Amino acid sequence: MKRLSRPEFINLIDNDTFIEFTAGKIFNIPSSGVVEFQLSNKFFYKLRTDIKLWSFLRVIHSNLNKNFLKKISLNSSAIAFRSGLSYINFFSPHIENYFFLRLDIKSFFHSISKNLINNVFSSYFRDEFIDKNSQISLLEYFIFLTTLYIDETYKNNQFKYQYILPMGFSTSPLISNIVFRSIDIQISNICLEYGVTYTRYADDMLFSMPKNANPHIQTDVFYVSIKSILSKYGFFINKHKVISKKNTISINGYTLQNTPNMCEFRVSNKKIKIIQKIIYEYNKNTEISAILKKCFKYNIIKRFTTPEKVPNNLVEKYNKHQLINKIAGYRAFLLSFILFNHRSKLMSIETSNKYLNLINELEKIMRNIYLTLD
Repeated sequence: MKRLSRPEFINLIDNDTFIEFTAGKIFNIPSSGVVEFQLSNKFFYKLRTDIKLWSFLRVIHSNLNKNFLKKISLNSSAIAFRSGLSYINFFSPHIENYFFLRLDIKSFFHSISKNLINNVFSSYFRDEFIDKNSQISLLEYFIFLTTLYIDETYKNNQFKYQYILPMGFSTSPLISNIVFRSIDIQISNICLEYGVTYTRYADDMLFSMPKNANPHIQTDVFYVSIKSILSKYGFFINKHKVISKKNTISINGYTLQNTPNMCEFRVSNKKIKIIQKIIYEYNKNTEISAILKKCFKYNIIKRFTTPEKVPNNLVEKYNKHQLINKIAGYRAFLLSFILFNHRSKLMSIETSNKYLNLINELEKIMRNIYLTLD
């Protein structure tokens, strides 16, 4: 891709939006324009929608994705955030292999530093100013638009007083893949040398080798070589999430099993048990609030600021919608395996029929709940 000039950059953003956004002469996203929220131990960020200025930035992000970031080539090992690819594509190149290694990158998005983005994207912009009065370069302006400075007002103590690639901004996924391209290439070259299959889904890295191979991926030498490449760019491996297996590996609800008698790609037993529990509890007329609590540790108290003031019928309706959403997600998950199996034939007939029966049961529950909604 050729380097972007100032007119080209402004044009891909959209000239009118650019004028509206730069009118305020703001070149740093303040905490007042961002909502920080936490899920488990991870921090997420989203732009405020009730302030016009940050609505313009959301449009700019959308245009950057569509007109610029999506047009930059990636390494084939990167699967996440790419049109038409899913977590199944992350697993499928490893089918029929026997030795497995999964590595997880710690704080993936937020570890992508401002300097790293600067180094990677310097080749995409001409050395021109976005605004002659402010003397800010195109590259600096792009970094301002897509990163966030974690000041004292944020709760994210790990990255306090640092610029991060915010998990939650729509541009972050594509930028992460572009930044990681050279790292993917270095890792792929090592893997090619030893006959290792490698794919990456954001922070998840999966390596595998066939049964007749010397399992190099399960040696300290291989682990240290990957760790060394990552550390050069400021990334670190989650030691407690390392999975080294032979014959069978299960990650995030997906199980790949290769035994002398069969090679099967299927839903993990843990996920199946949750689905079966939903069906069992619903069929024995358990209250929906109790199903949500038993299956998902769902607490209604945390969903409403003042739950005691919310009418019971509204709470009940809210719970029904929550369960429908959960069921729809599991149904889609099972269907993705059925569709993949039509092409790959990697599930036994027994497993395929089991999933179809579970899908039918989930659909039946969804229909029944819908009938009770006003």
